[in-house]
Amino acid sequence: IAALARERLWRLISLKTISGITAAALAWDDLDLLRPCYWALLFALGMPPPGPSLLRLGLSRGDCFEYRCRRWPLAAFSAAAEVAAERRALARAPPIADGFAVCRLHWSGSEAVLSRETSSSTLQELMRASIFDGRTAVLSAGASCKDLACSAPPALGGNREFSEACCGLLEVGFQGRRAVLREGVELLPGGSSSTRCPVTAQKLREVLPHPAPG
Repeated sequence: IAALARERLWRLISLKTISGITAAALAWDDLDLLRPCYWALLFALGMPPPGPSLLRLGLSRGDCFEYRCRRWPLAAFSAAAEVAAERRALARAPPIADGFAVCRLHWSGSEAVLSRETSSSTLQELMRASIFDGRTAVLSAGASCKDLACSAPPALGGNREFSEACCGLLEVGFQGRRAVLREGVELLPGGSSSTRCPVTAQKLREVLPHPAPG
């Protein structure tokens, strides 16, 4: 029943419901539900004007999350950030194998997928790169994971860049002469364009716990 209720709430996450569902996750101490809520809040805080108000997001006080007279410190989101940091570190680590690993790189739609052969007929996905705007690639892990927190809530229309599955953002310079791999706080939704969001929202977004670089 808990799993079904969690999935139902996850699918209901939107700009109108995010504060209530986040409050439920915090009150129930449900980390699996809090993880997608955490990324949905970061996504909302990174939206350019006119974005949702801090009051609607439950973050108007600036030092805590508030919903209907109940308050939680921002540190309550640390566990969600730590899970993302662990997933990113695991994605960047070499696969555990005896001697060598046989991998395959193939295309799935517009995404490049790196998989490891675990048998003659079985592949384990290690990482995939979603390429957009011709020079930026979002590196993500766990695309085949059934864990709801691996993906952004569909109601927000986000992609893997706004979820804990994202483990890096590769930006290639003009003519491919220079490449920058962004991680940690630089991966917060909005990235280099964070100045588009209101100053108060930008500062609050940066104050929230976030995955540290591996």
